[in-house]
Amino acid sequence: DYLGIVLVYASVSVLLLALNQMGRLGLSNPIVWSMVFGSGVLFSLLVIVETRMERPVLDLSLFRNRVFTVSQITLVFHFLAIGALNFIMPFYLLGGLGMTPSEIGTTLGVVAVALIVMGPVAGLWYDAVGSRFLTAVGMLAMSGGFFLLWHFSIGPHWAILLVLALIGVGSAVY
Repeated sequence: DYLGIVLVYASVSVLLLALNQMGRLGLSNPIVWSMVFGSGVLFSLLVIVETRMERPVLDLSLFRNRVFTVSQITLVFHFLAIGALNFIMPFYLLGGLGMTPSEIGTTLGVVAVALIVMGPVAGLWYDAVGSRFLTAVGMLAMSGGFFLLWHFSIGPHWAILLVLALIGVGSAVY
């Protein structure tokens, strides 16, 4: 399905280029909106092409399964949250707490360490308990961590480490 590959690449590339240029050219720029529209057209063509292929790159029939669709939607929100944390948190740690870049890296590394430590444990729990309950627990832990960060004033470093560890554990269990 070479046409599907080209359409996936083109639609995502044009959308990312539009998002990239939005900061430089502004949200109201017609070039930006043309790229967003073009990406939409390419994505629509992708859907049309993929529904007619015998062995598509993107098998849209998978989205008929409600469990699969909901899991993909929650996965998008999960990665948006982690991406936002990795993007915004360094500015808070630098500007709000006056940390050095190496301290920021070490602080944010707590999330990765929690993921590494809890990943195998979460795998064992999933084998024993199943996915539905643990996914909800992981998302609740992450949500709690983000809620605490949202209501966080400039506080002690250890409290930030604990909250980041909670987010990392929630991400691993999710």
